Amino acid sequence: MADHKAPTEVTVVPHEEKSAFADFVEKQWPKGAVIAILVTGFILYGQWQKGQEVQSVDQSWNRLMSAVGQDSRGDLIGDPLLIDGLGDQLDGTIAAPWALFMKAQGYRIDGEYERAVQTLLEIKAKFPDHPLVKDTHNYGESVTPLSTVEYLTKVYNGEAEWREIQPRLFSNPEPPAGSPRVSIQTDYGDIVVALYSDLAPLHSENFAKLVNEGFYNGIKFHRTGFGQLLEAGDPTTKEEGSDPLTWGNQGADYTLEVEENDLSNFAGYLAAGSLPEEEGSNGSLFSISARGIHYLDGQNVIFGKVIEGMDVVEEIAILPLDETRQRPLDPVIIQSMTMVPGA
Repeated sequence: MADHKAPTEVTVVPHEEKSAFADFVEKQWPKGAVIAILVTGFILYGQWQKGQEVQSVDQSWNRLMSAVGQDSRGDLIGDPLLIDGLGDQLDGTIAAPWALFMKAQGYRIDGEYERAVQTLLEIKAKFPDHPLVKDTHNYGESVTPLSTVEYLTKVYNGEAEWREIQPRLFSNPEPPAGSPRVSIQTDYGDIVVALYSDLAPLHSENFAKLVNEGFYNGIKFHRTGFGQLLEAGDPTTKEEGSDPLTWGNQGADYTLEVEENDLSNFAGYLAAGSLPEEEGSNGSLFSISARGIHYLDGQNVIFGKVIEGMDVVEEIAILPLDETRQRPLDPVIIQSMTMVPGA
């Protein structure tokens, strides 16, 4: 995981109180850790079995892994659409129940709990003798042994109920209707963000001003590593011959006062950055979160949300890195930024 105490850290000022989400995550982490350990164990078991099977089984496992990614903690998560796209290629193979398991995890990450539970029940119906269904364990303080499918069904249903009771713990309010929107054109596609002109008017107005001035045209992302967030706004990155090792150490020559709001760093949010010596937000530095980065809640000013092009954000965030493990091997350029007409 990235060490965000480097000079390019996207922070503004310390905040003494943890956000409600951060507190929730802290309390729920043991559950997540148990699941992560369990998943890792099963994956290793599957890898061992794979080595005992014929080549066709190896191929089925490889096909499944092509549809699997990692979340911000490194847990394996299946893309439901990609797994469905494999069709009957996994039927009858050792990878088939794992495909459903990872598909359920993917639905859960997307907040589609009903589909996640249905997929777990599908595992139970199709593979009654599989370790995910048959083997039981004592989870947490539970005195009743549960199978992995039973336990995750309970967890998913509980999370679904919690989301209904506490929606702000899982998402921010939408930017106001008619709020300014900005299109960020990159080498990998366009990202459109809507600005919180109501909750962070100073930052929103400043960002729109720089966009209209063409300040960001040609600037490179100076940090994209670890699949967590993209950082940009250093004007020296577009100077020919500039040293990449210094990228992120400069910004605009002015700062903005901190605008406090209750927005959290879920995936897909635009936030202000700052330099180590600055007490407020730097005038030009910004980040876009590719994953939830709640350890920054209360430390940076969030002032926008990605409403189009989240796939572009995620693609850039996982590009191969250079020797610093912070920047893409091939720099990603913001070709231009424009205000979206009629927003």
